[in-house]
Amino acid sequence: MRGKRRWMRRVMACGCGILLLGGAAAVMAAGSGPAPGPSAEGVRQTAESAVAVRRETQQLRDQWAAEAAVLQAEADALEKQLAHLQWQRGKTAEYMADLTGKISALETAETEAMAVGDAMAPFLDAAADRLKTFVAGDLPLFPEARGARIQRLLQTLGDADADLAAKAGVFFTALAAEIAYGHETLSDEAELDIDGRIVRVHRLSVGRLGLFAVGSGSDVWRWHPENGRWEAVGTWASQIQEALQMADRARLASLVRLPIGRPESVLEEEAK
Repeated sequence: MRGKRRWMRRVMACGCGILLLGGAAAVMAAGSGPAPGPSAEGVRQTAESAVAVRRETQQLRDQWAAEAAVLQAEADALEKQLAHLQWQRGKTAEYMADLTGKISALETAETEAMAVGDAMAPFLDAAADRLKTFVAGDLPLFPEARGARIQRLLQTLGDADADLAAKAGVFFTALAAEIAYGHETLSDEAELDIDGRIVRVHRLSVGRLGLFAVGSGSDVWRWHPENGRWEAVGTWASQIQEALQMADRARLASLVRLPIGRPESVLEEEAK
């Protein structure tokens, strides 16, 4: 725009100059009577003035064309910038809509999680009490490890600094261990109170079907769950020792008959 105004001013100046030249010629003609024919010098000056005007006009046109090209380039750049800003605005609106949906989903999930948490805490306390009661009435399988596990569970559930995930993790770990005892054949060494005397034995558990203790020689006992004591089953010594060797990986696995079942059936097998 500034270039255009400069060009207009120059055109007007040139026009004014031409008018002044024309006026001066008219005055000279009016003051001297009939106009003489144009002299060679006047024609030359007039032609030079016309050429100068055309030259300056062409220079102004060239300058305006250069300025117009610059302005056109600026206009193109502004159009591109405007198009990018319009795209950015639309994309931002799209992102905002997506984030609004995600925030709404997170708020819904948080509400549901809080509801689950409110129900999970009392569930874990009740389930831990049931698990503790179950372990107390179960076969005396690894009582030291199981007792420590239950104690840790109760301490974690009573810890104000432990979050719900940590409490649930400890509970399900203890539950998985208890479930595993019902599917595995395990052995360990222990000192047991059998008939009022402390005996060092190898203890063998066959899932939760049977729990046996092997002492020195042919001393073998079976846990009687009904009366909560160890009962001698000497007639089964060889079979129980074989099973113990297989549990300790000291013997290849094979079929072995064990006194598993109700105590009455075991007594009947011993009588045979």
